[in-house]
Amino acid sequence: ATWSPLGIGLALTSEPVRFSGKASAIGTVMYIDSEAVGSSFLFLRPGVEINFDLEIPIHDQFLVSFGWSSMVHVPQPYDGGIAELGDFDGESLWHIGQFYLQGHFRFPYSHSY
Repeated sequence: ATWSPLGIGLALTSEPVRFSGKASAIGTVMYIDSEAVGSSFLFLRPGVEINFDLEIPIHDQFLVSFGWSSMVHVPQPYDGGIAELGDFDGESLWHIGQFYLQGHFRFPYSHSY
């Protein structure tokens, strides 16, 4: 689970496609049990997330967006506890990156005051 208590974003373009960037302070907690790192451990770290997103309208009520998100955390060793500091090397977890593709459905509504 990742929480983002504070963030700032900016749409660099808005028509016909929207390109935006965002930066956030984050906190992440996850339990990892993987043979790839040779152990299981609890990852609990603060960090920052940087995100770039491109949103393309397909129809008035349907849009597609894709982008990249990088979360950079204070390094934690794979075989260490949450109080131990790691290095920015192959023996610590500090970066989580992901490409994503999303579909957005917009439901029309009207309101009166």
